[in-house]
Amino acid sequence: YSLGNLNTLHELPSNGMGITAGKDLMYIYNRVKNKTKHALYTLHKGGIYNELFKVSAPIQSVVEMNQLILFSMGNTLFSFNPKNEELKALTALQKDKEINSITVDTTNNRIYFSSDSVVYAVNDSSKVIITNQFGGIIRFFDNGLIVFNPEKKFLIRILGIEEKLQSRIKEMKNETLTNTNIIKMVKAKLSDDLIIDVINSSNVDFNINPDSMIYLSNQNVSSEVIMAMKNAMKNKKK
Repeated sequence: YSLGNLNTLHELPSNGMGITAGKDLMYIYNRVKNKTKHALYTLHKGGIYNELFKVSAPIQSVVEMNQLILFSMGNTLFSFNPKNEELKALTALQKDKEINSITVDTTNNRIYFSSDSVVYAVNDSSKVIITNQFGGIIRFFDNGLIVFNPEKKFLIRILGIEEKLQSRIKEMKNETLTNTNIIKMVKAKLSDDLIIDVINSSNVDFNINPDSMIYLSNQNVSSEVIMAMKNAMKNKKK
């Protein structure tokens, strides 16, 4: 029995970098926060590096999907097309939240991402909550979504997501949120972040006149949720 020898294959551009496997290459990216610029590199056979782009904040996760590169930076999920260098913001969380992990179901072309406490799926430009009970490092494998959280010491596999997700998306398209729905969520002790996520991903018809706002406040609806309701109605009118 022998432990064998460790050999250096390639020197990375800097310390604390993330690595993701692509189809014919590796993606290497800066995750350390104490840098002024953070780059995404491709590593090809023979140790050849190619810098794709630089951004101002750490890149937390990278995954390949068809001809696109998906990556998270802060609270936002982006797509990058290497052919025409087009960069798009796909969706975002609240400003104080961070997208830590991304994965893709290649069969259904479904994107999943996670914060430290919630797992989401992307539907067009909106997001659908898969679970608000936990978050972590996610991978889609063998028709199931695997969630790993090393700090809380659990590994969970979720099956049958796409069928439930399609049902939830259909409900969302037919469902219109009102002030009453928001009050029920508050009484059910849902977090403000979760309520705001639901507001931002649903059809809405809120009453935002002064009396209604006072009533909402008296029902313990926070000022952050009330502001999200107002913004949703403004966006609806555009």
